[in-house]
Amino acid sequence: MLRQTTQALVAMRYPHDTWVLDEGNDDRVKAMCAELGAHYFTRADHSEYDTTSGRYATGTKHGNYNVWLAEIRPDRYDIIMNIDPDHIPVASYLERALGYFDDESVGYVQVAQVYYNQPASLVARGAAEESYTYYSSLQMSSYALGYPIVTGSHTVHRLAALQAVGGFAPHEADDLLITIMYRAAGWRGVYVPEDARARHHAGRLADVPGSTASMGSFGDGHQAPLVPEVGEGHALHGTDGELGARPVLSVGDRHCSRTRRV
Repeated sequence: MLRQTTQALVAMRYPHDTWVLDEGNDDRVKAMCAELGAHYFTRADHSEYDTTSGRYATGTKHGNYNVWLAEIRPDRYDIIMNIDPDHIPVASYLERALGYFDDESVGYVQVAQVYYNQPASLVARGAAEESYTYYSSLQMSSYALGYPIVTGSHTVHRLAALQAVGGFAPHEADDLLITIMYRAAGWRGVYVPEDARARHHAGRLADVPGSTASMGSFGDGHQAPLVPEVGEGHALHGTDGELGARPVLSVGDRHCSRTRRV
């Protein structure tokens, strides 16, 4: 699965670097990255960040990302795209997302996703179908207000915006929390309901026990307190105090007017 995802990332057409972030220090992953042309990073070389909680917590996705963010040069990239290893981006993914960052108020772009193994089982198909409302009317409604919900498994971020909110949110529901944090800090988002999507492998959602466990985890995370994590001094509105009632940019305005470092 990781090889398939890495191959697809490297193959995206817009010029970019691909990084694989390894929680451990696996020689097989190193060899795969060397073979496919991806960069390799392991937090095992940076024990100074090891902690059981907070921004750099070990054993967490946000901790792994944040250690990488802390160690790269801040001026190396303008935009980063995070993606889970069970997702496969189409080759045009970056081309369809990057143009929206020409608006300097846009902090993140969220693209839709679909399951590519829906035929695997009735449960996998059901897991895909229950997401249709979310990735259509709910996300478009949120986009109309300027704040589509971040999908933690794959999002494109303006690095300056991500750093401004302290990196990836240290929470089980990190995607929902960082959406709130972006809004509190005055950054807007864009939702792209097109086929520049990441194709998601249903994985644990393909059978009843796995689906139940996954949904339980999602539910627990989203019921946990989120607002106190935003911190003092932040209001839940944009810098102009208005939510607005229209998308940040038109769907057709998707091409970059200048080169981005990705």
